[in-house]
Order: sequence, then structure tokens, then C-alpha cells
Amino acid sequence: YDPSRFESQFAFTELKTILEKYKNKLRNEAIKNYGISNAELEPFDIFNLPVITTETLSKRGTSNLFALLMLLSALTGPIFIAIDLTSGEKERRTFETLLTLPLTNTDIFLAKTLTALTGATTAVLLSFLSCFVTFAVFPPVAGMQGVPIIDVTANIGITELFQFLIIIMPVVCLASSLSFLIGILSRSYKEANLYYSPFMLVITIFTVIPSLPGFDPKLIYAFIPFANCTISLIEIAKGNIDMAFNSISILSNITFTVIIAIFSIRSLSKEQVIFKKVE
Repeated sequence: YDPSRFESQFAFTELKTILEKYKNKLRNEAIKNYGISNAELEPFDIFNLPVITTETLSKRGTSNLFALLMLLSALTGPIFIAIDLTSGEKERRTFETLLTLPLTNTDIFLAKTLTALTGATTAVLLSFLSCFVTFAVFPPVAGMQGVPIIDVTANIGITELFQFLIIIMPVVCLASSLSFLIGILSRSYKEANLYYSPFMLVITIFTVIPSLPGFDPKLIYAFIPFANCTISLIEIAKGNIDMAFNSISILSNITFTVIIAIFSIRSLSKEQVIFKKVE
């Protein structure tokens, strides 16, 4: 019995119902046919025996929380920086000046994207640090389903953090490249935010769905950007390291990042993109 898994809870409930009916049947037959004692009215007891420790159960819950917070920080971290460095400069009439410098389109893309990437990485690390400090200051946290109060700061270590960063960095790069592309295709800062809202809604859905109870991760999900990162982080938090899934997930996110980067660099050569009229 694994109380942290929806399938295990469902199986236990169904099995308990069947055994309760069988127990009642035996009891009724004994009452009807024999002279029995009170002890015979309860032929056997039904109880659950968890197959995981309290520490493991707590570690899954707290690690999932850290994973989702880090991923959301990675998605929101580069948005405003990248948009301000692209459509924001268009509004300030400084982007045209930048194009007069002896820089290639690749140089411009890398400089601005790496700036956004630095901000996103900092947001991820600060998000982790803030959560860690919060739980360190307020260590007593009530567990779920009768799990005793524990110190959750003991559940996240350097190993978990390193694994999280390996999985999440390609997503940070993807989010930074996507933010740059949306910014360069927009005429103003306001328009860029308007374009990014639908993307953020879809990305948030992809991020949350894999963390819902009963979700069954399959290898094909490793090809879906953002969702694959959530699945990998949650599985790592559970102690399940699927090298095939994680490798495909990383390569998939890197591939999407390269595609967006190529499209962004080519967009810098189009006059209708660079010299859009700012309203």
C-alpha cells in the first residue's frame, strides 16, 4: 500500500470493500447456524500496511512542491527581461542603433537570450532558496494521511538539486528563446505581453497536468516540451530515475530551443519585423 499513489489508494479501497462483504457473509452464517462467541463475530481484521516509510512519503510531497516551484520560476523568469530587450528597445528606438554596430544577428540573439537566461536561472535558484529557508524557519509541517510532523528541509539535498538543474536548464533555455522570439515579433512591450499570455496558459496546463493524481507517465510524453520536464522532476523526486525518458526529454527541449533560435536569428534579418511601426 502506497498512500502517495492514487492507484494504490483506489486498489486498497476496492479490496477492502470486497473483503468486508465476505467477512459479513461469514459472520451472518456463523450467527445463523452455530452458537458463537463475540470473538467469532470478527473472523479477521482488515488494515493497510504502507510499503514506504514516512520519510519517503514526505519526501515525495515536498520534492514535488519544490519541483513545480522551480519549473514555474524557470518559465516566468526570462519573460520580462527578454521582452524588454527586444520589443522594449523598439519602443525606445534603440534597437535600430544596435543594428548599426559590427555585430551579427547571432551575436545579438545570444547576448540578449543569455541575459534573459541568467535572470531565469537566478529566479530558479532564489525560488529554491526561499522555499528551503521558509521550511527551515518553520520546520513543523503536518504530513498527509496521518504522517507525523517532520522536518522537510532534510528531504531535499544537493543530489536532488543537481538532478533538478540538469533537467530544468534546457527548459530555461527554451523559455528564454521563446520569449526573445515573441519580443522580436512584437511592436511594443504591451503587445509582447499580450502574445505571451496564451503561451503561458498552455505551458501552465502542461506543467500542472502531469502532477495530478492518477497521471500515468509514458515515454511519448518525453517529446512534449515543458510537460516532459514536469514529469522528469516529479519522477526524480520519487526516486525513479528513468534515463531513457530524461535523455529524450533533454534532447527534445534542446531541439525546440535550436529551432526557435534559428527562426529568431533569421527574423532579425527581416525589415518588416525589425522596423514594425510602433503605435
